Amino acid sequence: MEAPAIPPVLLIVEDRSDVGAAFARYFRRYFEAVLVATSPSEAERLLGSTPTPTHVICDYWLGDDQPVGSVLLPKWRQQFGDIQRGVIVSGSEVEEIQCPPGVDGVFAKPADMPAIRACLLS
Repeated sequence: MEAPAIPPVLLIVEDRSDVGAAFARYFRRYFEAVLVATSPSEAERLLGSTPTPTHVICDYWLGDDQPVGSVLLPKWRQQFGDIQRGVIVSGSEVEEIQCPPGVDGVFAKPADMPAIRACLLS
């Protein structure tokens, strides 16, 4: 007998609450639950909680004193095994962002929500 599938839960990590709220409004239609964190420490708390996030959208730049999203996302995918897909969004030049293993896509802001959705749910 197969284990029941984990319902898709999205974690959005974005230091600007207005941007995080806009992402959440859009993605609530496509996920069982949508959680929003404004810092890496809050994201890690949510990644270890219930409902368990299965998908992550992480901002590239989370503040001067924080690691960048392309460092955080691969680390979280190793640490939290339920993450199935994860993407980086950035207001910076996305061509300059290295896409390391553990990152399924890098998207520019303003965000192409349907393209991000397609990447996350593929």
